[in-house]
Amino acid sequence: WTSAAQFSNGLLAGAQKYGAEVSVFHIDRRLNDMQQFRWLRKLKKFDAAVFMDHQLLSLQTQLAQIIPVFTPGPLQDPDVPYINYNRFDHRKIMSHLVDHVDECGSKTVGVISLLRKIPDNTYSPSDFFRERAKMFIDGCEKYGIRTRDSFCLCLNDITEVKTALETAWAEEYPEFVFCNEAYLPKILYQFCAEKGLKIGEDIKIAAYASGMTCQGLFPEITHIKTTKNIANTIIRYCKLVIS
Repeated sequence: WTSAAQFSNGLLAGAQKYGAEVSVFHIDRRLNDMQQFRWLRKLKKFDAAVFMDHQLLSLQTQLAQIIPVFTPGPLQDPDVPYINYNRFDHRKIMSHLVDHVDECGSKTVGVISLLRKIPDNTYSPSDFFRERAKMFIDGCEKYGIRTRDSFCLCLNDITEVKTALETAWAEEYPEFVFCNEAYLPKILYQFCAEKGLKIGEDIKIAAYASGMTCQGLFPEITHIKTTKNIANTIIRYCKLVIS
């Protein structure tokens, strides 16, 4: 969600700079054949298309045969350009977050990750989420900020989160929590409300994104921004294709 927000901002900034027209569409992931055909007919009128997620893989693949398509990861066609998340300096971002934890004076930290089990032939960000969680934990330990196994939860089903928190944090909870997935902050807020914990006082929360709005579900949640440079690169590439 946050990446999509920043790409959108970058595309709008690039459009203003290069005089391009940007249209934004929300497309339901559950497309039947007729709906997909209609979207193909509509989108092929543009000079290029940028997709913010992998959920419309079939539409992306078919459209890429007609106009330049940019996707958040590689399609089967090696000629289709894609947005490579590995080019983001995630380690630097995690370092900034760890610095913030230290500035808050927090002595204990936790991280919650949601690593869904999905079919092997489907794109999965699980390895990326594991690595990001490790960066956060390792960075905190360098500051001498304590972590415990019970504070660092890795779950594969969103329905397990509430129960896992009830069990793992029954006696003690971390002072600072990093939500390593877009759908976790709301659950954590509900948990804290039921336990009488005040966000920002008893427990501090940072989240990659809220999954609800681009700027975060609650003002106390910190979301991590990605770079606009890639979005500007896309605009320049489109300008070259058009010319």
